[in-house]
Amino acid sequence: MIFGQEEEAQIYLKKQNTNWEEFVKNIEQEYNVRFFYNTDSIPNINISVEKDSILLEQMLSEVFSGCGVHVSKDNNGNYFLFKEFTLQTDINEIFFKPPEPENEPKLNGAIDLKTNGSSNEFLKTYKELISDNLIIGSGSPGNSKNKVRVSGIVFNAGDGTPIGQARMLIPEINRNFITGTSGNFEMDVLPGNYTLIVNSMGMFEKTFKLTVLSGGEVNIPLQVKSFLLDETVVTAERNQNVGTTTMGFEKITAKTIKELPVVLGEKDVVKMVLLLPGVQTVGEISSGFNVRGSPSDQNMFYINDLPIYNSSHLFGLFTTFNSDAIGEFKFYKNSIPVEYGGQLSSIFDIDVKKGNSKYFSALAGVGPTSVRALVEGPLKKDLSSYLVSFRSSYSDWLLNQVDNLDVKNSAASFQDALMDFSFQLNKNNKLGLFFYWSHDYADLAFGIENEYSNLGSDIKWTHTFNKKLSGELNFATSRYSYEEANYEVEYLANQHSFDLMHNELKLNFRYNIGKGHNVQLGLNSKLIQLNNGDFLPLNDQSTVMPLTFESEQSAGNSIFGGYTWDVSSRLTFDAGMRATLYSYLGPKTVYSYMENAPKDVENITDTTFYGNNEIINNYQNLDFSFSGKFEITNDFSIKASFSRAHQYTFMLS
Repeated sequence: MIFGQEEEAQIYLKKQNTNWEEFVKNIEQEYNVRFFYNTDSIPNINISVEKDSILLEQMLSEVFSGCGVHVSKDNNGNYFLFKEFTLQTDINEIFFKPPEPENEPKLNGAIDLKTNGSSNEFLKTYKELISDNLIIGSGSPGNSKNKVRVSGIVFNAGDGTPIGQARMLIPEINRNFITGTSGNFEMDVLPGNYTLIVNSMGMFEKTFKLTVLSGGEVNIPLQVKSFLLDETVVTAERNQNVGTTTMGFEKITAKTIKELPVVLGEKDVVKMVLLLPGVQTVGEISSGFNVRGSPSDQNMFYINDLPIYNSSHLFGLFTTFNSDAIGEFKFYKNSIPVEYGGQLSSIFDIDVKKGNSKYFSALAGVGPTSVRALVEGPLKKDLSSYLVSFRSSYSDWLLNQVDNLDVKNSAASFQDALMDFSFQLNKNNKLGLFFYWSHDYADLAFGIENEYSNLGSDIKWTHTFNKKLSGELNFATSRYSYEEANYEVEYLANQHSFDLMHNELKLNFRYNIGKGHNVQLGLNSKLIQLNNGDFLPLNDQSTVMPLTFESEQSAGNSIFGGYTWDVSSRLTFDAGMRATLYSYLGPKTVYSYMENAPKDVENITDTTFYGNNEIINNYQNLDFSFSGKFEITNDFSIKASFSRAHQYTFMLS
């Protein structure tokens, strides 16, 4: 309801010299009047009154006559300022005329809202009423022509977790901003008044009246939606792909994971990748993927920056990642980010959900083949949290219920677990600890017994130097082990085992230069150790000759840098470069063979022994990538990219 003046009164202005925003505020407080206008249509002007005798209407006409702004007034003390048109009295009455009593007869042509009326028959206002105000900085914006920086975090109002990839729109300047993976954002705008619209998948959209006086920080809460998503969210995801330079990129959020179809009681996020173009499975009852025809060893899985060398349970039937614990899943099959190196085909990057920092919660489920449980909660409310997940199969018990003796005597089981701890040390420092384990055992009456496992941990320290510069220091160690016993033919029965150790250190800096320029710099160091094990007879009846394989190890060191240039709101360029030094290390025995002869023992001409960590050979290469995007409309853009990469470690099947 809007209350106006009961009768028209003349308003004479006092002597004053102030800006337009302060002028409107003072007039509305002192007199019973209201001003209605679109912020971006009013120029940034000063109001100067030299004497007390001028009328408000006269002053407004004189000030805005040269700006193309028309001033309209109704009988209730409401002033309307619009470009290119003037409001008429009958339109004002639609807005401000009191409703007629229900028991009074309606005039001919009146609209009955209860029967045949429609909201489309009324003139809609330019903007909806915004109840929430955000005031950044202090002082007065004045006539400043210099942009200031506004930064902050978008977070879940329910549990305090940051919301990554949230979209922030300022319609007055037609600018979009996207939050980072930790919910942080930065925007450079001129001081003034704006409308800020914030939304994210699975959250209610929120609109704020944003007043920027100077640079500052603000934290924005969003509420979780309690109903199913509709098609507008899909459109938002499409627009996000249109608006970035990245090609061949797919992202699956926690909300989408909940909507995945269930197979044997499990939501398999990795299996969903098979529905994407260019991705095919290696084969039935087998692990691995062919991305655009490349072998499966040219793909790499990361979970919280921890490398995983076998991502499947029971030879590909299930993934080793509990979907309840996954916060976000990103898949790169082109334009691989510069911080990743050493893989030719694709990167599977999984981020685990951060534990609830406000209250304890638990989740459990039982499927046809497995049980799973997840607990999370705060270690110290709002400052630290934990998340623990465990999953185990009971397929051994199911196999024992089958009458067929081959099946009854078989065994198949798997387990996996993870723990994630997050600590907000202070305003500028975060610490994360992550632990992961998975285990598989299978003896399916084929005469082959298999056992393999993943074990690893990761520690990450994130430091914010200032509003423009941040850095991450990350150390990960991962071990994959495999054992096989083949007893299908008794006299050929054998056993073999091996394990692979992967240690990786990564330092990454991100610097926002400003005015659409962003720089990323870092270094990466890997040490990979492969224990090839021994090929041995399984029992006394076996005639297999024992073989001993030498261990291998390598070190890879690289420096990388990336640069993003937002030329305009529609044109963006992205470039990256990675210089790599790969060293093949001892201990190793290297044989030289006779030229143009088979590599048999009889043709060995020389033998060289390399000690532990002694360099056998070095390989230097330069990887680079370029990509660009031109956004023709909000729903259509043109992209192009080119990249070159090197891979040094391969798998022999």
